[in-house]
Amino acid sequence: MSTPANALEFEIIDSERLAERLSVPVSWVREQTRTRTVSKIPHLRLGRYRRFLWGSPELELWLKSRIVTR
Repeated sequence: MSTPANALEFEIIDSERLAERLSVPVSWVREQTRTRTVSKIPHLRLGRYRRFLWGSPELELWLKSRIVTR
């Protein structure tokens, strides 16, 4: 069976998995998706659930914007 050309190319993960991969608390990940956060983690809203596209250009750009060079 072949995959459609427009199929989702990134892994969909939850807050717990993202926290694990970033080595941060789950509470921190959740806080970074709230409206009062200046630069939110790019995420999908599925009702009350938040999901993240691991490997997506948006998430990678967000991570790169956090690199401190000074």
